[in-house]
Amino acid sequence: MQTSQVKPSSSLPRTGSSWFFNSRRIAAGRTNTQGRYRIINLPAGEYDAVAEADLDEGDWFDPVVLEQVARRATLVRIEEDERKSLDIVQR
Repeated sequence: MQTSQVKPSSSLPRTGSSWFFNSRRIAAGRTNTQGRYRIINLPAGEYDAVAEADLDEGDWFDPVVLEQVARRATLVRIEEDERKSLDIVQR
C-alpha cells in the first residue's frame, strides 16, 4: 500500500512485459480531499510511481503512453505483504 499527498497517481511495473490490458501490476487511484491516495493488492516487485492528471482510463494500458509516463516516475520496491508510504509530486 502506498499513501501520498498528490493528485491522481499510479503504480506501473518496471518492466514493459507487464504492461498489458487488465494487468494486475498496473494500478491507479484518485486522491481524497487531503491529497492522499491508497493503492492496494499489488504483487511484490519493482514499480514506477507517478502522479498524472491528464490520462484517460484506457491510457494506463497503452505501452507507448506508459513508456512516456515511466520517464517521470519514482522507483518503488514492494516486498511480499509489505506496506509503503510514498509522497510524489505531479510534474
